Order: sequence, then C-alpha cells, then structure tokens
Amino acid sequence: MRWDKNKIMYTQGKWIARINDIGIDVIEERSGFGIVNIGNEKSLSDCEYPIEEAKANAKLIAASPDLLEFAQEMVRRYPNSPWIYEQGNAAINRALGNEA
Repeated sequence: MRWDKNKIMYTQGKWIARINDIGIDVIEERSGFGIVNIGNEKSLSDCEYPIEEAKANAKLIAASPDLLEFAQEMVRRYPNSPWIYEQGNAAINRALGNEA
C-alpha cells in the first residue's frame, strides 16, 4: 500500500454536481467552494461538446471522493485478494497523483 490517507490534498467534504442555467459546476456542498467548472450551455455548444455528456462528467467528478474512499476501504478489508489489492491501489494512486 503506497498511499497515505493522512496526506489527502483534495477538498474535503461532500461534492455535488450543480447543474443550472448558469452552468455546470462541481462544488463542496456545505461551503459552496467550487471544485471545478465544466462550462455552460453556450461555451459547451461553441465547442460542440454534448451537454448531456458534460452533466454526466460533473456527476462522476462529484462522486470521486466517495469512490476513492470505497476503494481505500476495499483494499484495507481484502488485502489478500490480488485483484482488489493491485487494481485498488492502482486506482487510488492514480486518484491521489501517485502514479509511477
């Protein structure tokens, strides 16, 4: 296991996708702190980027902290499963920017 939960560098809290007339954002729910702006209908239509795909991307990004926590827990619970250990650690390290 090469990752350390005590060295988390991303914004803590529940992330949510905020999709409205102004744009598509991922924010930290309690503080409203912006994590990432995906764009708005005008900017996305200018580059011919499908709006539904942008909304789906925002929802996936918003779920990232939960998915990371789940992967970390699976690796902790099942260290004797080679697939869970190897694939879990690869995903965790990719999420934390620790790729080899």
